[in-house]
Amino acid sequence: MKHRGPIALLALAGCATTPYGPQVVPAETHRAVVLTVGEREFDDDLFEAADVDEQDGFGLSYEWEMGTFVWEVGFLGSEEDGEIATIDVEVTVTELYLGARYQFQVGVSPVRPYLGGGVSLVKADVDGDSGLGDDDDSSAGIYIHAGADWFITDSFFIGLAYRILTGTDLEVFDEDTDADYEQLALRLGFSF
Repeated sequence: MKHRGPIALLALAGCATTPYGPQVVPAETHRAVVLTVGEREFDDDLFEAADVDEQDGFGLSYEWEMGTFVWEVGFLGSEEDGEIATIDVEVTVTELYLGARYQFQVGVSPVRPYLGGGVSLVKADVDGDSGLGDDDDSSAGIYIHAGADWFITDSFFIGLAYRILTGTDLEVFDEDTDADYEQLALRLGFSF
């Protein structure tokens, strides 16, 4: 009978590992491929002077969810024809990005709002007629974005996203410029 105390303590200690207490469940990972279409508005005077400061954009991204965080890698692009001093130009802006966002949990709602950011590598390519020639430059920048996705089914969602890119620094035709912009876009996603 002297050994009841240690045996009882061992028995109680074993209760902490039983499946009846709170369990830590690993976050399920969801993946998605997302098509983005929207309009960008560049804030630089050179883009405005060429009348290419508003561009229709498109993008494709791969996203993977881990709990409330979503990691994202993607491509965005836009193109617009304009004119600089009566010379026709075509301005193409492409962007590769990597980032993350926090996805707010709203109970069992199919709507998932988020806030996030990351880093981008952006390239501006200007093709000119009449001897102006072509020029391009690249720069790193940072982006922030906010939006909400609405899951129509378990594997399809639509969303609305607002995005800001800032901190870029370019030189095109010996002019200092940037590719900073604001964008409002529609997102169409396929989750698996």
